[in-house]
Amino acid sequence: MSYETKKLKRDASKVIVPQYWNPALDNGNGDWEVLTGSDGAYKAQSVQYVSADYLEGTGNFNKVFDEDMHGLSILNNGDKLMRFTTNGVSRPVPAGGTYNQIFKQTFRELSISATGEWFIDVLQQYGAAAVVVVPPDPDLEAPDNVTNLRQSNVTHNSATIIWDASVSTDTVGYEIWRSGALLSTVTGTTYDATGMPPETQFTFTVKVVDGAGNVSSGVSITVTTATQPAETTPADVTGLTESNVTTTSATITWIASVSSDIKDYRVYDETNLLATVTTTTLNLTDLQPETSYNLKVKARDTSNNESTGISITIKTKAVGDTTPPVVTASPVGGSYTSSQSITLTSNEQATIYYTTNGNDPTESDVYSTPIPISVNTTLKFFGKDEAGNKSAVQTATYTIDTGSSGQVIVSDSFNRANGALGNTETGQAWIQTQTINAPTISNNQFASLVSGSIYSLVDLEQSNNIAIEMDLIIPTLPIGGTISGIAFRYGTNNATYIWGAKGGSVGFINLGTGVTAAPADVSFPFVAGQTYRFKVELRGSEVKCYVDDVLKHTYTDSVHIGNTKHGIVFYSTNVPRADNFKITKL
Repeated sequence: MSYETKKLKRDASKVIVPQYWNPALDNGNGDWEVLTGSDGAYKAQSVQYVSADYLEGTGNFNKVFDEDMHGLSILNNGDKLMRFTTNGVSRPVPAGGTYNQIFKQTFRELSISATGEWFIDVLQQYGAAAVVVVPPDPDLEAPDNVTNLRQSNVTHNSATIIWDASVSTDTVGYEIWRSGALLSTVTGTTYDATGMPPETQFTFTVKVVDGAGNVSSGVSITVTTATQPAETTPADVTGLTESNVTTTSATITWIASVSSDIKDYRVYDETNLLATVTTTTLNLTDLQPETSYNLKVKARDTSNNESTGISITIKTKAVGDTTPPVVTASPVGGSYTSSQSITLTSNEQATIYYTTNGNDPTESDVYSTPIPISVNTTLKFFGKDEAGNKSAVQTATYTIDTGSSGQVIVSDSFNRANGALGNTETGQAWIQTQTINAPTISNNQFASLVSGSIYSLVDLEQSNNIAIEMDLIIPTLPIGGTISGIAFRYGTNNATYIWGAKGGSVGFINLGTGVTAAPADVSFPFVAGQTYRFKVELRGSEVKCYVDDVLKHTYTDSVHIGNTKHGIVFYSTNVPRADNFKITKL
């Protein structure tokens, strides 16, 4: 045992007395020896405070110690203010804050009041000193209140509370109270209150908390929420469909309106009211053969307000027509070495329905334009003629094999005379989709000699299981403009995806329609003039984006897999450079 771990000597009052460490005592193991020297001369160890006990937990807690304790080191890991009590004195610890203090008066009982997680070292004095240093008095003075407390943006269920900051220099936060309940502790000077009932009065109080945990008396304001806006138009029905169509009858069904006060549904033929029903189906009879009917279903609430309405056109069957249409796919199903565009046609006037996910199509999956297929796909389709006759569901399987893994499909090092881009070194033509600031070859690199926007693409007839990569050089910093990098799956109306440099970050832009939001940009320490290798891997709907072979983004695109143009885009004021462009089979 050493002087660091062996307990100090105490008198009858349990007060530590002057002593020193004598290694000869306790059979050579060492022990503290009380000083009894003359003329007041003695040698003593300096006072130290060490952890005598460790506590951790969540919520309220009480502890009684066998010995006197001298101080506490506390971490409040919760999101609410906590308090502790010793010797009848309660002290706060702010959310996420710490408390470290040696007390003038020892204690043996500790009480914790908290809602979150906390960690505590209980400190005890080791060693004796010739001089007792009295710690300074704790800060018990409350900070100054906030001023100019006011309200803004009051709605039927929310409001914003705003104030001017406390002038106290040791302010660490503000407690927000509503009608006697603590809502939150914030560091800014605004608070958004939500989830309140309409036409209700609330009293908000803002109290200032300082670094010592002192809390001001608070300043209050009364807020009354607004009246909830009246709902004048009920929500429309959804899923309006037809069924059981004959030469003289048909059935229409729909999904009920989500409005809570719906009384009934009114069905119109053009502007004429046909029926009022309380169910979500209507059987139509006495119709004329081979006739179209434009129907509209409106929801009506208890105040007789009608919704805008959802329309459907049905056509009764012709008398005697029982032959379904014949639908064909061109090209037919089979194995192909490049992406295909599939056209569906019928031998008579008919509506064609299809799916590409292997499921049987319904009458909501309407065919209108050729279907691009660039991956292995199971196409299912059927037709319905004007008499309502339906053909059987047909299946066509397309296998797309565009080459072996690792095969270089496009390559261009731009090592040729300065001037127009021309063709890649593998023979594909560079296509300019925008005529503004046309790119050029400059010093064996792809370049734009003036700031602005340029697109240069190759039409690969492939957009799946490929990797697109290029070198990007930013001559000067900071990076200006929107983005510069790889453009892929470019479609009509400049709908495309771009992976590249954006200011002090690398990022992703999706300019397509019907796509999800782009992931957040990733900070990146660009160096002027340095070469960075950007790469995009396309595997079906999965998109992975890299810089210098480090994965930065993963994105899902199931909308524009059929777009087969890929290349380089500059939206920049830094006139960047590109080099060593390549597309490889994965």
